[in-house]
Amino acid sequence: RKWIDEIRHREIFVSEGKEVSFQHRSWQEYLTACVLEEEPLEHILELVYVVRKKASGFNPLWYQVLRFLCERRLDLLDAIYQREEITGARCTPLDADDKRRMRALSTIFSTYARQETGLPGSFGASRDIFNDRQTCVDLNPSGGARYLIEQYSNAAATFVVKYDGFGLLVSYAANGNAEARAFVTSLIPALLSRDEADWGQRELAAYAVSELSLRQFVPQLLSLYEVEKNKHVRRAILM
Repeated sequence: RKWIDEIRHREIFVSEGKEVSFQHRSWQEYLTACVLEEEPLEHILELVYVVRKKASGFNPLWYQVLRFLCERRLDLLDAIYQREEITGARCTPLDADDKRRMRALSTIFSTYARQETGLPGSFGASRDIFNDRQTCVDLNPSGGARYLIEQYSNAAATFVVKYDGFGLLVSYAANGNAEARAFVTSLIPALLSRDEADWGQRELAAYAVSELSLRQFVPQLLSLYEVEKNKHVRRAILM
């Protein structure tokens, strides 16, 4: 009773008559995960996995609960992977062992590479279950930068792979990864060239100069601005 009064006082949840609501859905999801923590694995899967005649899958309304649960139940994480690899990757705890985090990163990245749709999510946005770009950054496995460099450097790499790979490497470099920084820095002169046909790469390169404080490229950046016609690249140069 004392605990309930305390969270009401802090407005974590609000009661009105017989109705109770949470100020933020994350509290409800976290407390649900706490309740389910000791439940049998099969019971949890029955609750969260929907089976229909034409399609089956994890109910999106349970995604955040699953993420909280997987921080306590690695057996659940493994079971999710067996049914839906992408959901398992999204639910991988950020403090999981390096092998699990590497598996999650490669699963997410390769999924979008196959679909050729590009990673959803904004640069620097907070992590949520649908921001796969930020999840790839936050997972930060020790071999993450090397994996992304290999994907970018592959002769068969598509536009989507190069764009996503370079963007993630810029984020890794901004977070202090020396290998990612060295690779990004080596690419920038060519990407800021007037002969670079891929405006998306030029935009990311311009963004990287600012994000990583690469002042040695400022003169080249300003020279590019004088002739650049793409509005997205011009905006990135001015950042």
